[in-house]
Amino acid sequence: EKVFQEDFFPEDPSALIIGEGIAEDYARSLLKFAFAFSQKAYKSAVLDSYDSASKFIKSLIKGSDAESLYIVCLDENYRIVSSEKDCTGDEGSVFVDVDKIVNKAKSVGAKSVIIAHNHESVYLRISKEDFQTTEKLFAYFKKEGIILLEHFVVCQNQVKGIIKELTGQNNWKHVSDQTVL
Repeated sequence: EKVFQEDFFPEDPSALIIGEGIAEDYARSLLKFAFAFSQKAYKSAVLDSYDSASKFIKSLIKGSDAESLYIVCLDENYRIVSSEKDCTGDEGSVFVDVDKIVNKAKSVGAKSVIIAHNHESVYLRISKEDFQTTEKLFAYFKKEGIILLEHFVVCQNQVKGIIKELTGQNNWKHVSDQTVL
């Protein structure tokens, strides 16, 4: 589909202006173009390292008030194939439906996955529940042949990876025989 047509701009640029704003049809077309462009850039984003993934996660969760869980699915070249907020919790917790998350990853053909959630507090602490959830996700994904690269926790402008912090494991290395956490 052609989003931005060559004859988009009229010969007389003043035709774009209505009062103080841009004509509604042109504004819609510009927004459609910007959205299509951002989707293309988003789809081609590569998260091939802990650092690139943590930066992406920070921008994804930025401004989220309630504790929420996000899933980022990647192909075999670490390109994003899907990224979405899975669920929103209440103060201090979010319910993680492991089967639902694994099925989402399978449905888009993910080869690897990044999970992330935010903490509302000002302290970036990994809880016992965070670690237990990560262990469970790791095992379920592994059973399906999908690599859980990291489970990030975000608090204000800080990010910690549960797998990296608690096990020292870097899943971005091309490892075929991952050990269970």
